Amino acid sequence: MPWEKFDREADSIIQKNRQPIRNPAEFRRKVEECQACLQVDPPSAVLLAKALTEMEPERALPWFLLAMALEQSGQPAAALEAIDRSIVIDPTDYRKWAIKAYALADLNRQDESREAIAEAKRLQERETARQISNITESGIFKEKDSFLLGGREIACLSGQKGRVTTTSFSPDGRRIMSGAYDCMVRVWGAEGSDELLYLCGHEGWITRADFSPDGTHILSASMDGTIRIWDAFNGVELSSWSGEGVSLFVAWHPDGRRVASISLDNTIRIWDAIPGKKLHNWFLESIGLCLAWHPDGRQIISGSYDSIIRVLDAENGDELLCLSGHDYDVVSVAYSIDGKKIVSGSWDGTVRVWDAEYGRQLCCLHGHEDKVTCVAISPDARLIVSGSYDSTVRVWDVEKDDKSCCCLRGHEGRIQSVTFSPDGQRIASGGDDSTVRVWTLERC
Repeated sequence: MPWEKFDREADSIIQKNRQPIRNPAEFRRKVEECQACLQVDPPSAVLLAKALTEMEPERALPWFLLAMALEQSGQPAAALEAIDRSIVIDPTDYRKWAIKAYALADLNRQDESREAIAEAKRLQERETARQISNITESGIFKEKDSFLLGGREIACLSGQKGRVTTTSFSPDGRRIMSGAYDCMVRVWGAEGSDELLYLCGHEGWITRADFSPDGTHILSASMDGTIRIWDAFNGVELSSWSGEGVSLFVAWHPDGRRVASISLDNTIRIWDAIPGKKLHNWFLESIGLCLAWHPDGRQIISGSYDSIIRVLDAENGDELLCLSGHDYDVVSVAYSIDGKKIVSGSWDGTVRVWDAEYGRQLCCLHGHEDKVTCVAISPDARLIVSGSYDSTVRVWDVEKDDKSCCCLRGHEGRIQSVTFSPDGQRIASGGDDSTVRVWTLERC
């Protein structure tokens, strides 16, 4: 990610009087490593962030990263101390106050937490007002009070131990799959019935899992560095291989015979699904976190920690398009079923819709009060669902001029995964509260 984006928190006066960074390239590399670990390995992120604070103790960013890592590692007192250091350097970033609010709440200091939330909202509203002042040129739309859609929770699936990282409907819509920090992949009845199947074999938490296009197989990746394929009906492991590093995201090719993975070593790899033979690998310019196949299988999109979305030729890895617009890490991407639209979610708190052919941004959706972690697009390409650290699931109607949104509340922690059912009438979401929740959409 460009250094200017990393450094935007710092006070301008301090910047003018501060000595230059002693080793800019090394500092940038460590920041990228730390941000990559925040999502998948918070304890390692703590160590990396501490090293950054030793390198540049007067900069706001290292303390901000350290606070995030400590909070996600369950150390709220230390996180509070770190975020206060970052706020002293620059108090104008609403994300810092949000982290402070989380830490204070975890310490049962509710009054102070509410004060921090109020300050975060004030700063965010000021930032949003600045952004929408140029609405005609930027195409940014803010959430309206009147909703096109309503939704209600119809099932809450519990049984996972720890954060639910991934959810997926089977192609026939009758089953839901989830993967979690307990290293297990589970299959449930889509209407909230009992657990139908659980897949045991991984030795690290699940980073991604998905049904094959025909619904007969399940693909999973884990922090243990392996990629596995299972029989979707009896749970038998059919294939297992090393992903040559931790695969943060894996996805089936539309033909169901190949698999793509993206890893912390900046590499996309294409595999023959059974027996897991590597066919291609392509190096990215920045650490990639997510990917998706074009419906025709000829292209792959990736989202990266440099805030860029890249469209690659699936045969040779050539970069066809580069989509710029997000201000922070792009952590979720999806194609519409007709391949005409790309949807992306970012830690900058926005959801963006792009023209897939030319890479033009069509709109930017604001409404979440914290980082966006996951997005999906409905089969008819009209609705977008997004999940966020603000514990809400939001549904957007991109065909309406005001991009009307409904907000689904029920989770008691950050949202990590969202997905549409094949008929577009239901949504499954998973989060830090160890549950999968199923929602039905209703027209208002």
